[in-house]
Amino acid sequence: MTPPTFDSDDVVIRALSLPAVLPGRTRARSRKLDVGDLYARVNNTTLHFALSSVDHRGRLTSRQTFSHLQWPPGKTLTSTFGRNYVLLRPAADGELTVGERGRLLLPSNLLHYCGIGAHRQILLIAAADHDMLVVHPQQNIAEMVRGFHEAQFQRNVHRRVSGDHR
Repeated sequence: MTPPTFDSDDVVIRALSLPAVLPGRTRARSRKLDVGDLYARVNNTTLHFALSSVDHRGRLTSRQTFSHLQWPPGKTLTSTFGRNYVLLRPAADGELTVGERGRLLLPSNLLHYCGIGAHRQILLIAAADHDMLVVHPQQNIAEMVRGFHEAQFQRNVHRRVSGDHR
């Protein structure tokens, strides 16, 4: 018996096809994020911070944060994402729903795209005035801390060079 032959184009196309969505899961819809709008909103409001993690099933749990945002169980949300973060906002036709126990199941493709891994810390930034939640993966937290310390170091160097010893 001779093995079947495949046209090389068929093999490449099959390798690039997206896997099917598992039953009960949804594929996150890609929405364009206006980074300027997000920047203005985050810098123009009181923020509520929380550390959390995503479990092995992709569930984010933060009852306190959802309560702060006044997002009860059953609230439907839509997701918009940047390269390394997710922006969640209420939407009547949202593909995500806050669960009874204050959990939110995030689609695996969204978690993967945003670099959010199971059992890794995530930073939740809630802006209640704008009814939104920004979810940052652990690598963003590390980058924020490094940026803060670098700015402190640069200020210290600048003071020494300029003769300002306050």
